[in-house]
Amino acid sequence: MENNIIIWDLEQKCEIKKGDVHFWASYNKTLNNISIPLLLEKESDNYRNSFLNFIYQLSQSKINNKTLIENLLIKNDFSLWWMNKIFEKNPLKSKRINDCLKMIVLENILKQNKYDKLILYTNDKKLNISISNLCSSLELLFESKLKKNKQKKLSLISFYNYLPVILQGLLYFFYYIFKKRHLINKNFNNTLITSKSVFICSYFINFDIEKSLKGKFFSTFWNCLPNKLLKTNFKINWIHHLIRNKNFKNTKNAHKIISNINNKNNENEIHNLLESFLDYQIILKVFFQWIKCIFIKIKTKNIISLFTNKSSEINFWHLLKDDWNSSLYGKDSVHNLFMLELFIKYFKLLPNQNIGIYLYENQPWEMAMLYSWKKYQVAPIVGFAHATVPYWHLYYYNHSNFYKTYEKNNFPTPDYVALNGQFAINNFNLSGFPKDKMIRVEALRYLDTFSDTRIKEKTKKNKKVLIVGEMNKASMELMFKIFDDSYPFLQKNKYEIGIKFHPSNILNFDNQNKIYKIETAPLENLFKKYDIIIAGNSTSAALEAFLLNKKLIIILSGSNLNLSPLRDLSEIEFISSGKDLEKVLRNYKEFDEIKFELEKYLFLDRKIPKWLSLINNKCLT
Repeated sequence: MENNIIIWDLEQKCEIKKGDVHFWASYNKTLNNISIPLLLEKESDNYRNSFLNFIYQLSQSKINNKTLIENLLIKNDFSLWWMNKIFEKNPLKSKRINDCLKMIVLENILKQNKYDKLILYTNDKKLNISISNLCSSLELLFESKLKKNKQKKLSLISFYNYLPVILQGLLYFFYYIFKKRHLINKNFNNTLITSKSVFICSYFINFDIEKSLKGKFFSTFWNCLPNKLLKTNFKINWIHHLIRNKNFKNTKNAHKIISNINNKNNENEIHNLLESFLDYQIILKVFFQWIKCIFIKIKTKNIISLFTNKSSEINFWHLLKDDWNSSLYGKDSVHNLFMLELFIKYFKLLPNQNIGIYLYENQPWEMAMLYSWKKYQVAPIVGFAHATVPYWHLYYYNHSNFYKTYEKNNFPTPDYVALNGQFAINNFNLSGFPKDKMIRVEALRYLDTFSDTRIKEKTKKNKKVLIVGEMNKASMELMFKIFDDSYPFLQKNKYEIGIKFHPSNILNFDNQNKIYKIETAPLENLFKKYDIIIAGNSTSAALEAFLLNKKLIIILSGSNLNLSPLRDLSEIEFISSGKDLEKVLRNYKEFDEIKFELEKYLFLDRKIPKWLSLINNKCLT
């Protein structure tokens, strides 16, 4: 009798009774079936470290006697590798990271057990090729049960994604120029502040639009810090990333808001959109650099073999190929090149600052900014990890070997990373991040959320549920499916349901049953109204709800990593279906205050002494 392992990667229910069935994209398990996502969580440290080590080894691999980092040099001292999506390791952008990690789990399963054959049920062609190649390397029989994908509706985006990568890059080049045309040379560089000044780089999102119309800029990212700086005679040069959100319709409208703030503001701070430094010289530079990227692609055409982990039989090429190509000469490459040239122009114009601060997430634009800052500024720059630092947000982490060579490889890095609580510090320590680069600061975005009186409130049993949206569109769609499946139960039990969208992911959805109330107030106000909070697994707002002693339910899909900052806490309910939601709500009872120390998670002091100490101690005054 054959001893087969069956990998099930289909949405429909698995009816297979014989064989060792492993679910690829489900957290559900039975006596006869095993969940690969659960196995990944069980030994997460080993699997995460293995993947981070693969990324490090890839960067050091050689083509034509040069490391990959050296092969991707776009300037004499700056490599495109630092802006590559593979190095970034962002599970919110690169969906294949989850599959890569599960491939490592699968290889471990296959090496520990003697199977005769692997049978794969999937509609994912790239996963099918990757597992087939792994079986071939392990000399294991492979049988494919590849199913056809459902026919998707033809859209402009789907048509674009089918185009050759080089054509995607070219089209995005012209699209970027068209979208930013109203910002060309619309900056306020003639008013840049020189003396005792602080540079702050932020997103043009999560700010109070009403205050901005009155000439005052207030951002939840930075809270009271700017005012504290101004009161202590510092001046601020702001640069904002343009991100679509409800506060403005287009780039022209965004520029009007910035102009209004500058016109009504005093001389102690000046605001600019990064994209307003766009000019025709930059457009030409980016185009010719993109052509250079195409030649780099040709030079590194034999890269496929490098995607095999040295301590493994897995080749990740088919899973990571799209990220590689897009970052090298496609859409992402073009966007990153614009970021690089825009920051170079800005920092050439910016007078020497006393210190720089920016939102730290290790995104490609940060690499461009740090390179440009180090080239044209002499002051230290601090990356501020403004939200939580969850375990599976891999863009915060690198393998421990990386930190032994990053200076030699000219990795653009901040002088310090400011961490907002012991939770973040512990995670950074585990990754091998240099301790002398870590600084403690207050959690600015959470200062208005917490107060002693509100934290001591007990959660009461009521029927008011708040859905907290997130950036991931697929996770939001799963959330709506769960609520649609539970609609009869929710209607019968008269639940009131509100939804607060993430500002960068406001979706149109079917609200024909009118069970959702769209909320626009700040979360700290909404948490007063609602006692049951249902959140996506990647939003840091879940931590706020938990620390406010709310009944917290987190949506978790087997197709995604558990990106929640609360993934290890037994008090949190994780659900994947409408039935799960109904079960949790049926069993929901009033519960006593959870006892915890806020300082274990976040540093909270409205006087922000840690921030002020950082600014004063690190400034070159």
